[in-house]
Amino acid sequence: MALALFDLDHTLIAGDSDQLWGDYLAERGLVGADYQARKNAFYTDYRAGRLDYPAFARFVLEPLARLPMAELLHLRAGYARDTLKPMLLPKGLARIAQHRAAGDTVVIITATNRFIAEPAAALCGVGELLATEPERADDRFTGAYAGEPCFQAGKLAHLRRWLERSVGRSGSATNSSETSPEKPFVLSLSKGEGFRDQGGLPVHPSTGSGRTGMGEEQPGTDSIFSQLASACFYSDSHNDLPLLEAVGRPVAVDPDPVLRAHAQAAGWDILSFREG
Repeated sequence: MALALFDLDHTLIAGDSDQLWGDYLAERGLVGADYQARKNAFYTDYRAGRLDYPAFARFVLEPLARLPMAELLHLRAGYARDTLKPMLLPKGLARIAQHRAAGDTVVIITATNRFIAEPAAALCGVGELLATEPERADDRFTGAYAGEPCFQAGKLAHLRRWLERSVGRSGSATNSSETSPEKPFVLSLSKGEGFRDQGGLPVHPSTGSGRTGMGEEQPGTDSIFSQLASACFYSDSHNDLPLLEAVGRPVAVDPDPVLRAHAQAAGWDILSFREG
């Protein structure tokens, strides 16, 4: 059993959830033309790899701070039904199902804030979500984010903390929504152990100590490093290179030009969830 990590935007859905959410708000008169112009500029910077993520996060979270939670939840339900659901990529959902059938633990890991990402994860049938956390106070969003953004190297940091919490709780990384108590998700893996192909899933090579992107292994972290060495991560974006380079099997999905070139040079798997 291994860890199967999936990016969200342009990997499991045919679009960017932050962009789509902004458009949904604009269609209802909740943000104006200036908001849309800034949103598009931020997206251009993201694609170019020069996004000022703290500024972007504050920008995206500002509308959440203006509206009461009940109204936000009502809006989000309509957004999930009318916008997100039609954008789901069937091949991505099929790959999730393959991993689950193989006994893997599936996690969506995204730079999108949790409030917007939660319905997408639910539509994908994935219970484990790592995302940027919007700050809340007295049942309202403050317009700030809490902790480290789940972006670029922050994705690797979020994943490592999630693994550490899982180990601390039970000695293994378990997913209560996908893994039964009788079949715990085993965190450790013997070095050099191989992996069998599971219906077209990535075949993990013998990885030895693995490539983790987190420096030298320290005592007590063997199981976490082994889990990263056995994990696969599906992403479309070069912004995810820190985590892609940390796992044993990186998979570029409909990659942007920078990621495609990197994946080809590194010999990574490249596939499409969009093409027939």
